[in-house]
Amino acid sequence: MLAGVIAWQMLRLPKREPDPIVDGKPLTYWLEHRVGSGKGSVQAEWAMLRAGTNAIPILLRMQRQRDSLLKQSVLWLAQRQHWFKVQLVSAREQNEAATWGFRQLAESRTVAGIPVPQATKLRTVAGLAVPQLTDIYERRVSASSRMTAASSLGVFGPAAQGAIPALVRGLADNDPFVRTFTASALGSIHSKPELVVPALAKSLTDTDGLVRGNAAFALSYFGKEAQPATPALLQAAKDTNQIVRFNVFWALKQFRADPQITIPVLVAGLNDSYWPTRDNATAALADYGAEAKAAVPALLRLLATDPPRSFEYQATEQQRVAAALKKIDPEAAAKAGVK
Repeated sequence: MLAGVIAWQMLRLPKREPDPIVDGKPLTYWLEHRVGSGKGSVQAEWAMLRAGTNAIPILLRMQRQRDSLLKQSVLWLAQRQHWFKVQLVSAREQNEAATWGFRQLAESRTVAGIPVPQATKLRTVAGLAVPQLTDIYERRVSASSRMTAASSLGVFGPAAQGAIPALVRGLADNDPFVRTFTASALGSIHSKPELVVPALAKSLTDTDGLVRGNAAFALSYFGKEAQPATPALLQAAKDTNQIVRFNVFWALKQFRADPQITIPVLVAGLNDSYWPTRDNATAALADYGAEAKAAVPALLRLLATDPPRSFEYQATEQQRVAAALKKIDPEAAAKAGVK
């Protein structure tokens, strides 16, 4: 019975444009065999770059995919039987493969250490897909399609700035994962700060921690252009989610906000229970130099604290604290034995 249902489902699939053939196999084969970082992944990367812009219609088709209720049922049944192998790929897997493919076109500079000379041209031409990706994003085909369309737009950086109004609207989507991926895409595109920075600042109060964290990290891409978000970032520094706090202090490290309101928050960050957050606060304070002398007692305490037996901890926080002390108060650093 299952075989009959699968056959019927296959017959109901719409006709598709033929895939480009690369090294004797359809492009979709390579997209579906891009696993890991070994030989299969390298072959898939070469296949994508050989297909070049001929891959764009295929990638857009995959980005639009949504499983019918029937196909979802077939996939569910297929996973629970072991009599025969079912060659069905879920829409979510196709959506993710499309984003991977767009990333190869937009970002690949080398494959297995070999330079790709046409990479810059591919990025430019592939950017022509941005209007169609924006349309896919706005059509709300499915949560998976929308999330991955946002990611695909993000890989083009500023070249995808035409999608910004749609993405800003997407920050109000009902699905927290869509909002999370949308915030990330806005950071990757990092354009039109007059529209994006206020929208991301508002997302710092989202009900979902992933959204808040990604909004904070996205703001870090804007550097000093994120200044208008300072009050929202300082408030978010008290968030109960440690990843949100980490990203907030990372964002504050990217520009020099008003010292009067920012330094007290950064000093408080030196007491954070999560050491990478303390590390970000320390690095941010160092940029204020002598203006951050209020941080000296906390920095001396961190310097005197016996670090746990962690190479990462020792190689970052202790060294960063010493470097910050030298910038903020050279005399206190010398007294503490900092060379």
